Amino acid sequence: MASVVGEIESKVAERLQDQLSILSKARGPGAISRAIASAVEQYSKDRPLEKAVSVDGDGGFDYALPSGFVDGFSMVQAIYYPYLTTDQDPPALDPDEWTMFRTATGPKIRFLADSPTASEDFLVQFTAAHTLSASTSTIPSTDDEAVADLAAAEAYLMLAGYFAVQSNDSSIQVDSVDRRTKAQECRDQAAAYRKSYSRKIGADTETVRPASAWGDVDSAFGDFTRSDYFAHGRRRF
Repeated sequence: MASVVGEIESKVAERLQDQLSILSKARGPGAISRAIASAVEQYSKDRPLEKAVSVDGDGGFDYALPSGFVDGFSMVQAIYYPYLTTDQDPPALDPDEWTMFRTATGPKIRFLADSPTASEDFLVQFTAAHTLSASTSTIPSTDDEAVADLAAAEAYLMLAGYFAVQSNDSSIQVDSVDRRTKAQECRDQAAAYRKSYSRKIGADTETVRPASAWGDVDSAFGDFTRSDYFAHGRRRF
């Protein structure tokens, strides 16, 4: 079961440890909530929520975007038309059969080859932003720890900014060197948690490698048979 926002807050607090009280005093009681919101926003870009909505045809070619579609963020992945829930393999429209068209009243899905009738439906698959609240979450439970890592990174950056300002304020009678050290420690923690987040969602380029395979291709194949090479013709340009 996915964690709700209160559970994510607890995970972030565990990562901050004794810095939690300093964060609350420096950035206000809502600092962790803001860090989590920022983390969810970034996570939504890295692993957007995938949704599908069935739309009733009306005989026209322009259709409003489905509920949950965020202009400037969401992307239509595919459109299936005509769509029947009993159809095991509904036909997908080719990219040249529809487009996103911005009208005077906002963006629309525009059909370029067909116009769904009032008795027809079409299915829109699209990406959307994740939601995390006190009672619900669209973030998979397998990614809860990753999101908590990213929120902790955001919180540590807030702390780093706080300590950096303190070290530059001559009116505050404190050890400025110690403040600068704390600022750097917080930046290091932020970098470590961000790296942990990337690794957990499979975006760390140092630990994730593209799939590859080795094989032998006889480069002389074309010479012996007077035919084309394996990967290209004999002619050179």
